[in-house]
Amino acid sequence: MSSESKRVLEAAGVQPTRIRLALAEYLFDGVNKHVTVQQAFDILRGKRLQPSLASLYNTLNEFCRAGLIRKVSLDGGAAWFDTNMAPHYHLYHEDEGRLEDIDTDALKITGRPQLPKGATVRTIDVIIRVASR
Repeated sequence: MSSESKRVLEAAGVQPTRIRLALAEYLFDGVNKHVTVQQAFDILRGKRLQPSLASLYNTLNEFCRAGLIRKVSLDGGAAWFDTNMAPHYHLYHEDEGRLEDIDTDALKITGRPQLPKGATVRTIDVIIRVASR
């Protein structure tokens, strides 16, 4: 496993176990990606690791809490984990089950509702769903 993956995890306060290091090596290879728990499971199995789906889900959520990735939830409980931490929106290809980044400059939001007293906007999540005809 790479020492860079270990450094990333330790800097975020995440204990670097064998499974976490292998997952970090895949997720933080310099290419932004969106993965489901099942996809992460398949990647690690290909590396001859045997994590449970539950432990992988917990690990991905821990990476979220540590600020390393973010969770994108779709209808029906489907969850994707996104390594792109810069502000951006998403295009969801329903027929393919694929999530794609959209730069914030490609979509302009011109207004927002009145916020409750004391509330501030943390993020604005936009998912545009597309399907083939």
